[in-house]
Amino acid sequence: TRTFIPHRCHTSIGVLGAAGVAAGLRIAGSVAEGVARLPAHGDRLRIEHPTGFLDIEAGVEAGTDGSPAVRRTAVVRTARRIFDGTVYPRA
Repeated sequence: TRTFIPHRCHTSIGVLGAAGVAAGLRIAGSVAEGVARLPAHGDRLRIEHPTGFLDIEAGVEAGTDGSPAVRRTAVVRTARRIFDGTVYPRA
């Protein structure tokens, strides 16, 4: 995926963009659903972008009028160490 935020191409993908892509993938009969490799079970999808990927959970069901309704989206994050070192606080 590629997204523009607001006038330049994002180096990865914004969270809202990834949630929208994931929801679109879950809509039966959509263009996106037709080209995606969707998992057989669960709501988790891996949205790939130029610098890696972002895992998103998205659930879509039929609304009261039969049209698709997104019931939930969630960003899947994992903790990773971003610094390892020694801190010397002031006395």
